[in-house]
Amino acid sequence: LVLLFSVLAATPLDLSATVLLEESEHWTRVRALISESTSSIVHQQVVEYLGYFVHQQMKAKQTSLLCFRFWLTELEKLAVPSQPMNLRLAVVHSIVRSQLLSKTSTISPDECHDEIIRSWLLLALLIEDDDEDIRSEVVEYLSFSTDLPSFVQTVEEGGSIENTKIFIETSLSASLAKETIFALLFQKYRDNIVFQRYLFEMVVGNISREDLPGWEAANKDLFTKELDNIWEEPLFVVHISAYYLHKLILKDALKVKITPEILLQLLRRFKDLASSFASVSDRDTDVLTIAPFADQTRFLYANRLFVGLACVACFKFEKLPDEACSLFKDSTELYKNALLPPISVHSLSFVVRAFQNNILSEPLNTAFASPFSHIGLLFTHSNNTLACDHHFHYKS
Repeated sequence: LVLLFSVLAATPLDLSATVLLEESEHWTRVRALISESTSSIVHQQVVEYLGYFVHQQMKAKQTSLLCFRFWLTELEKLAVPSQPMNLRLAVVHSIVRSQLLSKTSTISPDECHDEIIRSWLLLALLIEDDDEDIRSEVVEYLSFSTDLPSFVQTVEEGGSIENTKIFIETSLSASLAKETIFALLFQKYRDNIVFQRYLFEMVVGNISREDLPGWEAANKDLFTKELDNIWEEPLFVVHISAYYLHKLILKDALKVKITPEILLQLLRRFKDLASSFASVSDRDTDVLTIAPFADQTRFLYANRLFVGLACVACFKFEKLPDEACSLFKDSTELYKNALLPPISVHSLSFVVRAFQNNILSEPLNTAFASPFSHIGLLFTHSNNTLACDHHFHYKS
C-alpha cells in the first residue's frame, strides 16, 4: 500500500471523487498509517502522499478543511529540527506536491487562508534547516515555482542592432526568501489572526515566558557557545516579524490582545536583566556585559527582549499600573553602567523612545535616548524587506 502511495504521488493520475471524501475508507486508512506506523520509511512515504491527496482534492473542487488541517498539523510536527532528516525532507516534498503555494495552484483565493499561511511559515522554518539538501530544495521551489519575486539579472548584448536584453532568473538567497515570505503574508493576510498570532508569539509571547538565561562567559567549552544550527537566524526572524507587528500596532489593526500584564511581564524580565548586568559591571568594568560571540544565549535573549518591549510600549493602553513606570525607570538607571554591544544599545534606545512617547508623563534623562549612530530604524532587516514590501503593495 505504501509503495502504491509513492507511485501515485509521482504520476499524473487523478483519484476518484469517492476516494477524496473525508469519510472514505481510503482517507481512514491513510490516517491510520500515519498514527500507527512505527516505520520511518512508511511515515515518509505517506506524508509525501498527503500532499498529493490534498492537491487532488483542490483539483476536484472537493477541498476538505478536516483533511487540510490534519495534513498541516502532521507537517508541523515533522518540520522541527529534532525530527530525522528524511521526515523533514518529506515535509518539503509534501508541500511541493500539494501545489498549494505554486503559481499553478487551483485553490480559490478566498479558501484556506489559515492553511496557506501555515504552509508559508513552514517553508520559512525549513529554509534554515541544517541539512543542505532541504535548504536547496526549499530555495529552488520558492524561487521558481511560487509567486515570490526572485532576482532577474539582465545582460545586454554588445553591438546588437536591437540592443537585445537577455533576462536570467536566478535563485533567491535564504535570507531574501524569508523576507519575501513575510512581505507576501503581510500584504495578503495582514488581518488574519493566524498570521498576527505568529508575529506576536515570535516577538512578544515567547520572550515574555522565558526566564533569564545564566551566564556563559565563564564556560570554557567551545561547543556550548555555538548555535546548534549555523544556518539558523533567530534574531533576524524576530526583527522581520517585529517590523510587521509594529506596523499593525501603529495602525491599531492588531487583533491579538495586549494586556497591561504582558507589559509588566516584559518589564520584570527587563529589570532582572538590568540587575544582572549591573552586578557584572561592578565586578569587571573592562568586559562587555554580553559579548555577542562569548555569550550567544544571553545576547539573543537581551536583544529579543528589547525588540519585544519596544513593540509593546507602542501599544495604546487605556490605563497602566504605576508599577510599569517605576520598573522602567529603575531598570534604565541600572543599564547606564552596563557595557552593552552596539546593537543592544541601539535596540534599547527604541525601548526608551517608545516609553517616552507613549507611557511616561515626563522626559527621561538617559544615555539611551537616541539610536546608535543616528540610525533611524529599529529593525535590522535589510533594504530588501522594504523593497519586497513595496513590490507586493504595488502588485496589489
